[in-house]
Amino acid sequence: MISINVGDIRVTCLPDGSAELDGYPYQEETDDGERVNWRTYHELFPNDFHGELHQWRIHNNCFLVEASNKLILMDTGVGEGPYPRYKNMRGGLQTALRSFGIANDDIDFVFMTHAHPDHVAWNLNSDGSPRFTNAEYILHKNDWEEFTNRDPVPPFFGRFIEPLRKLGVMRLVEGDYEITSGVEIFETPGHTPGHMSARIHSKKESLLVVGDVLVNPFYVFESGRAFQSDKDPVLGIKTRQTLLAQAIADQSLLASAHFSEPGVGSVKNHENRLKFIPR
Repeated sequence: MISINVGDIRVTCLPDGSAELDGYPYQEETDDGERVNWRTYHELFPNDFHGELHQWRIHNNCFLVEASNKLILMDTGVGEGPYPRYKNMRGGLQTALRSFGIANDDIDFVFMTHAHPDHVAWNLNSDGSPRFTNAEYILHKNDWEEFTNRDPVPPFFGRFIEPLRKLGVMRLVEGDYEITSGVEIFETPGHTPGHMSARIHSKKESLLVVGDVLVNPFYVFESGRAFQSDKDPVLGIKTRQTLLAQAIADQSLLASAHFSEPGVGSVKNHENRLKFIPR
């Protein structure tokens, strides 16, 4: 596990696991784009791809933010598993927290960037009680409405998210929202209607936790490509490009749920093309 200081705030990557998928982060048929030279990206980011076909090695990161004497857990991974979409991966978040000396009841806030099963599945214990017993769980109201209005409600949502509201431990938010001093969340829709990212800032330093706005370093270099898992791919592209422009303007680091550990790096503009530089 790797910690990074953002001024007086500490951000730690908590790896939940990884999986070697049969496929790529981008599918050409999504938007009739030119073919991608995956070999080049594999050479640049050897831990984000695998095999002779240079397919996607997806990582699942959660982030622990220590700010203003509060502990904020950003996303909770795939849970105990097995998670079939990730080759039956079993989540390692609990092991990562223990290794870092953090107990579940030390967490003050759980911020879900969005309501997908690979980001929320350590929310509850097997008996339905909150795993993070002293935490307030935070989700955008548009994701709550998106999934509760489906018929039927997706099983993962009914198991890992819906009970939180009945238990009185969930806060639904919209717009910008400050969790604690130096940690603000803001709307970044496209992947889901209520997807949110976090801006962490202290002493003129900043870091953006971007959830699934950027799922692979490839999307920094080619931000105009559509991601096939976005609910609204066109909006997803707009959001991605806006976020990258913000990172450049503010000289912010980026932290992604699906980049290889530590999932953090900087964005540079080189000859009018963006590049991702891992930490």
